[in-house]
This record gives sequence, structure tokens and C-alpha cells, in this order.
Amino acid sequence: MTYISLVVLGLLVLLFSGCRVYSGDYKISGRVTSADPNEGITGVTINCETNYMKKKVYTYGRDGRWEIGANHGERVTIWAQKDSYIFQPASPYKFTVTENKNDVNFQAIGWYDDFSNRVSGWSSDAFSNYEAGKYWIRVTSDYTSVKTIAPLSVPLSYSIKAEMSQGLGSGGYGFVFNLLDLEKLRVDDFYHILRVTPEATYKNYEIIKAKVEDIYPEGAVLSIEEITSGFSPLIESNINTLEIKQVWKDVFIYINNNLEPLWSGEIEVQQNADFLKVGLYACINSGDSYTAWFDNFTLTAIGFRTRTVPEVRSLDFQESMTHKDIELTK
Repeated sequence: MTYISLVVLGLLVLLFSGCRVYSGDYKISGRVTSADPNEGITGVTINCETNYMKKKVYTYGRDGRWEIGANHGERVTIWAQKDSYIFQPASPYKFTVTENKNDVNFQAIGWYDDFSNRVSGWSSDAFSNYEAGKYWIRVTSDYTSVKTIAPLSVPLSYSIKAEMSQGLGSGGYGFVFNLLDLEKLRVDDFYHILRVTPEATYKNYEIIKAKVEDIYPEGAVLSIEEITSGFSPLIESNINTLEIKQVWKDVFIYINNNLEPLWSGEIEVQQNADFLKVGLYACINSGDSYTAWFDNFTLTAIGFRTRTVPEVRSLDFQESMTHKDIELTK
């Protein structure tokens, strides 16, 4: 191999080894992390616009580092981008380059899913799956409800929001929340459910505490304790946007982007928990089966953690993302 060939090969290796190459008078660099500064996020696109050109680099390594070059006097605009993630600061960095700068950092504060990507981490099986840019959960008459856990863990203060709609059958939909962030479902574990029945003759909502009484290979038996319920004219007969804000023991429920909460109050909190799980939920009222549809799931929180798809797919029933339940009124 000639000397020129070796030089060209070396440049190609540098260009494609994490995009750490930069050119210019000064180096601009930073990191992309979760709330934990030791937890970097890889694969984030760092967009940089200058007076003369547009550049893109990608975060690399366990600490989510990136770097780029710029010349003295250049006016630069820099922002972070990755599918399903929301970063702060929300507005791009804008400054004129006069020296090296190593503190252009970004932090993940949100995660969203429009379900157009079929490998975004949610369960795919006979009871829940992606279809036509949405996500569905189906409950058969063998069970009373099915919940699907989101592919992330949330801190003790967060908000979740999603658009939900009726499919075939008679039933309701909503969220599960305030679950312990554990690998396995256990007897005596508890969590909470927000469910809405959007049928014209009902239009009611319920906040429920569910406790695991027993676990079988086919599903779990839950005891159900109602916290509150009621009728609301805000509930539409088909499509509704539901939102939960949990700040430790304080919970606020919103519907259809109304500024006033549908309900607010205190719930029993998980002891010694740093992270929680949340998920989507559907329940059947009558008939052989009921299907609920979900779209535009959004999480807002500082310090959430995501799970990889291989981790999701390898779990057994007690660790799985979709749980089939039989609910017994307490």
C-alpha cells in the first residue's frame, strides 16, 4: 500500500470513528446526559450552523461526549437532536467563537413516541402491538384488563400524556402509574390506575389502587380499591387525551388539555423508590374482546432511564412488558 493510500485510509478511519474529528481555530465540545452527569447518551446528533456551513457530529462513548471545530469570529448555532428525545436547553446555543469552549452541554428531559417506529421498545404480542402508526391493547373475556409497561423508568416527579381512542368492543382505557421499578412482578406489589370509560352512556373516570394478590403463568389476580370516580362532561365519546402529573405523593389528572385538573389528591407512595414505572392500560366491560388505541405518548421528566429493545424482548411473563390481569373489587 502506498503512502498516499495509507494517509487516505487513516483519514477515513478518523472520520467514521465516532465523529471526533474537528477542524478550525478552536474546539467546541460538550456532553449529552440524563440528569445523572455520569450517564451519557450516545447517538445524539449535534447540529452546528456557522456563517459559512452546516455540520453534524454525533455523541460517542459512555459519557455522551461530542466535539467540533470552528474558526475565530464565526457565529455558531448548536442544538441536539435524537428521535423520541426532548433536550434542554430547548433553545439552541448561539455565540461568537473567540476561544475553546467545553461546556456546551445538553440534558434529556423528555421522551415521546408516535408509534411510527415498531421497535421503539413497547411490547409486541397477541395482546398489544404496533399498527398503522399507532399502538393497540386488546383485552379478551378471559381477563378484565391488560397493561403494557413503557420502555423507560421515571423519577418520582414526572408527567405522562397520550391520545387514546376506542376500537372494537366495549371497554375503557387509561394509564397505569406509580409502579415500583423492579424486574419482576411480586405478590403484594401495588400500583395505581387511571381509567376512562368514553362510551356515550358512561363518560366516567376512576382512580384505582391495584394490589397483586396472586400470580399465575397466564396472568395476575388483582384486588381493586377505588380512590375516586365520577362523571365528567369533558370526556369525549371516542378520542380523549389523558395526562397524569405525579409529584411524589401528589397526583394531578387532566383530560383533553384542560388547564384545570379533573382530579387532584394524594396517593400511597412507593417506599424507598428512586424510579417508577408507567404504562398504558385497557379494560373490557362486556363481550368477547375490546381494543383500545394509543398515539403520541409523551413523557416529561428529568432523569428518566430508557430500556433497550433486546432487554424488553428477552423478559419472561413476570418481567414482561404486557400483563394480563383479573381485577377483583375489594
